[in-house]
Amino acid sequence: MSDCIHKGEFSSLFYKRPFSRPLKAAWGTWAVRDGLILRHQDSATGSFVFSEIAPLPPATPEIPLIPSIPSPTPAASPTARTAALLSLSESTPEAVANLREAGYRTFKLKVGLNKPDDEWDFLQKVVLSLKAGDKLRLDPNRSWDTGTWSFWKPRLNGISQSIEFIEEPFKEQLSSDDMLRQAESSPVPLALDESLAGAGLVDWLDKGWTGYWVIKPTILEDPEVWWKRLLDAKSRVVISSVFETGIGLSSLIHLAQAFPETDHGLRTQAFFDDDFGVPQQGPVLNALTIEEQEDLWKRLPES
Repeated sequence: MSDCIHKGEFSSLFYKRPFSRPLKAAWGTWAVRDGLILRHQDSATGSFVFSEIAPLPPATPEIPLIPSIPSPTPAASPTARTAALLSLSESTPEAVANLREAGYRTFKLKVGLNKPDDEWDFLQKVVLSLKAGDKLRLDPNRSWDTGTWSFWKPRLNGISQSIEFIEEPFKEQLSSDDMLRQAESSPVPLALDESLAGAGLVDWLDKGWTGYWVIKPTILEDPEVWWKRLLDAKSRVVISSVFETGIGLSSLIHLAQAFPETDHGLRTQAFFDDDFGVPQQGPVLNALTIEEQEDLWKRLPES
């Protein structure tokens, strides 16, 4: 642990944030986001540094506390573009049109919650509503078995120009060789997400994954191990939120600046009815200043 951790005083705050409505995923229902904010005050300068610990259910491996994440572009303005996140049933042509008017061009759709035939019919309507430059990301949350994948694979081939990638679709725990083969034969690019938790990211870097990377820094191990290697992937990297407060989101926005051509996965404040997120203008999010993080620290209700 570095000297900057030893020299100063730590405070902590546990919080609970109910979602505006419970989220449904393949593993179950999630009603309340809870987490921990750490505040470190430097004994010499009196300045503060804030960190957030936000576990992702159903299970998150323990990760070490680290003093800092490398700042990829320290001189840049702390903003990042984000994709819109919707369930497929919410992704009506009207909803997509409204988001596009607000500036969004990338739409992430949660799938795998209903019958494949019904979802395919709905998805075709969404695809027909897209304009030039619009992109879809599909996220089945590891809900597709081999039969479901066999259903989707030929159909995706016909709309591949509209699909940026599919996030880790397979319910079965595939070996790395099988996952690489599936990615090679897929009509659309695949993205790793859940497999990257803990030490998984380094393992896949070693295996030479050539698809997309959906990175959730909050639940990964020490970024000093993987950050520089990941920079080589550039546009294939999406920085993703796990429903942190504005303190955690601000750190993610700083990281996202290393990939300015990407629409990241940071539009999570839309799932809460509070004001504990970050300022947002359309798809552009602004990181909180230290003063704003201190204000948020004071306003967060303790659990």
